[in-house]
Amino acid sequence: MKNQGDSRVATSNGVSRRTALATAASAVGVAACAGAPQSVSAAMDGHATQSRGAGLSRFTLNLETWWRPAPLDKRIDLAARAGFTTAEMWNLGEGERNPTLLRQQSREAAIQIIHCTVDVPAQMAAATPAQVRESVIASLDNITTLGARYATIVGHQSVDGMAKWEMLAAYQDHIAAIAPLFEAANVTLCIEPFNRFNHPGFFIYGAEDAVKICRAVDSPNVQINWDLFHMQRHEGNVVHHLREGFDHIGLLQIADSPDRREPGTGEMNYAYILKEAMALGYDGPIGLECFPVRGEEARALENVRALAAAL
Repeated sequence: MKNQGDSRVATSNGVSRRTALATAASAVGVAACAGAPQSVSAAMDGHATQSRGAGLSRFTLNLETWWRPAPLDKRIDLAARAGFTTAEMWNLGEGERNPTLLRQQSREAAIQIIHCTVDVPAQMAAATPAQVRESVIASLDNITTLGARYATIVGHQSVDGMAKWEMLAAYQDHIAAIAPLFEAANVTLCIEPFNRFNHPGFFIYGAEDAVKICRAVDSPNVQINWDLFHMQRHEGNVVHHLREGFDHIGLLQIADSPDRREPGTGEMNYAYILKEAMALGYDGPIGLECFPVRGEEARALENVRALAAAL
């Protein structure tokens, strides 16, 4: 792994911030933070004494979809207080998304941000190799500064005037060209297929095309962000497709279908699905890219803990 931070960071009195968060939650109450609802702080106080990673060590909290609209640094603290040891996010950049700042904040909370996104042209199939390479190099600099080891790439927005096979061929060529950059950085590049209901206007939906690209590129650092919510919405039969494409699953993300809430709120039997993935040999992160009802994150966490116990 590249640029991995320490799992504990001492405070001025020699106590880790993780311990401080767990034993003095009232001092870190989110209600004192601008933009964080009182209900979130009150709900989370009941989780403040959870032991580190209590049942959640397999799960990676998505900082973009939980505890909105609190600032990112407060979401990091809330994830740590809930018991998560890893987190994921979307794009990096300026302000609160500065990778150096985020690395420091996450280290202080004893949580690692292990997954983020790659900034590339939305219509990558129409971009030149130079455009893609330049954007990837700039994005990789941020990713490695943060210390993430997984990076999701999209860029498969449809291009007017191009047939699907042309777009797939151009996209595959770009992925093959940038694969050595990710190999050198020791970062796993993850192609993410979407579903046409939530994301119309793209050309990679479901598992089939993404698996073909990964097998053609044949790089250990080019895999799939196997978002089970998208897979269910687009094509269903998720366990069959997991088995068919298991050799190219870089990481899993989960949310229940059809409303993209936490597991246990929709039609997907995640205890069964994740057990099948583990039986196949999957031991990577499971990203919680779901959108709990705002203010009801504590209840959503109980659903996640119930799923963890079932595994």
